[in-house]
Amino acid sequence: MIALAAAIVAVSVGGWMRHQATRWMDRESTIAMKQEQLVRLRALLGQADAVRDSVVARDARYAAMPRLVTARSAAAAGAEVQTLVQDEAQSAGVSVQSLDIAGDAETLGAIAMVPVTVTAIGDIHGVTAWLHALHGGPRLLDIRELTITPNSALRGEPLQVSMTLRAPFVGGAP
Repeated sequence: MIALAAAIVAVSVGGWMRHQATRWMDRESTIAMKQEQLVRLRALLGQADAVRDSVVARDARYAAMPRLVTARSAAAAGAEVQTLVQDEAQSAGVSVQSLDIAGDAETLGAIAMVPVTVTAIGDIHGVTAWLHALHGGPRLLDIRELTITPNSALRGEPLQVSMTLRAPFVGGAP
């Protein structure tokens, strides 16, 4: 009988100890995970000033760079966009075949949109550089349609680009 009681106590104590060991391992695992989180959060806090400074500098650059064309008329805005598109194309080694201010400006509240159609030819590197320059350039351009096709009639495997875009502008002194 005493042996049976001792066996029951031993099994009970063993189960209790196993339960305590499991709880202890879970707690240690949670503590380790929380310590890793704390290290990552401290690292982020250490970078907060640098991130804030970077955001402030970026905002200052964008504020200093007017993205909308400011012109007295749609024709003047179209001329500025024409110059921009041609200059960026020339810098990228792309040849503009045609550039038309395509119709009347659409009005969206205080902002008008000058429609422009462009046809150009260039190699893959030039076309890529040109599109990148137009996308990230000093003026906001809304590219509505873009078609790029190989032009096998010309040597050097150039690409023909057809693009329709809109340039938003506001009236006022340039």
